[in-house]
Amino acid sequence: MLSILDQLRETLMDKKYRLSENQHKLFRHYRFFPNDTSYNLAFLYKITGHLDPARLKHAIETVYNATDQLKVHFEENENEIFQNFVKNRTYEMEIIHRKPDESPALFRIYVDNDAKKRLNAPIDLACWPLLRFTLYLSQPEENFLFAYAPHIISDGLSYSRLIDQINQIYNEK
Repeated sequence: MLSILDQLRETLMDKKYRLSENQHKLFRHYRFFPNDTSYNLAFLYKITGHLDPARLKHAIETVYNATDQLKVHFEENENEIFQNFVKNRTYEMEIIHRKPDESPALFRIYVDNDAKKRLNAPIDLACWPLLRFTLYLSQPEENFLFAYAPHIISDGLSYSRLIDQINQIYNEK
C-alpha cells in the first residue's frame, strides 16, 4: 500500500502514454512532412462589443490549465512515440495590444498578417504548449482571438467543448 506522500508523488509525476492509431498516422505525417500545416486547426474570432480582457485571459488559462490533455508534448525514443504528460505546466495566453498611434484598420491588417504567419508556421510537437491562444486587443473598436493547435491533440468536437468551457467561465458572475 502506498503512503499518502507516495500517492501524491505518483499523481504529480510526469507520465508517458502511447499514441492511438490515428495519432500515429498524424505523427508519421508530421515526421515525413514537417512543414505541412494542413493537419493543424486554426480559428480567428472577431470579438465585437464589450470585452473584459482580464476575464477572458482568466477563462482561457483556467480551462487550459485544468485540461490534462493539453499538457502534453510528443517524444520519440528508439522508434517508440509517446505523449509526454507533465502535470505541473501552467499556460499563459499571449496578448498583443494595438499601439496608441495605430489606426484600427491598420491593426486589422496586422492581425490578419500575424495570424497567417502563425497559421503557416509548423508546430513542433516536441515543444509545449501545442495549443496556443493569442488575444489581439484593439478596444473599444474590435478585438480578435486566434487559436492554433495540431490536430494530433484536438479535433473539432473537443475544440468546441473547450470553447464552450471558456465561454461558461467567462460569463460566470
